[in-house]
Amino acid sequence: MNNILFLRFDGLEDMDFPKLMEIYRESNTENISYFFPECTDEDTGRRLVEEKFHDYLKKDFFSQPGNRYYVLT
Repeated sequence: MNNILFLRFDGLEDMDFPKLMEIYRESNTENISYFFPECTDEDTGRRLVEEKFHDYLKKDFFSQPGNRYYVLT
């Protein structure tokens, strides 16, 4: 039987955000062209995508009472 584990975060301060961004590195790179089509430097674009996601978590997602973020491990 496979054990599926989830990490649960109740706030941004509970997360290791840089580690999460390592997990999302490939999809963040793919999202550069969607969110920042004018950006031609991959490292800069990925940083911008990560900042955008961080701001979303901080200002929108975790600002709502009861929201939790789960990561499948």
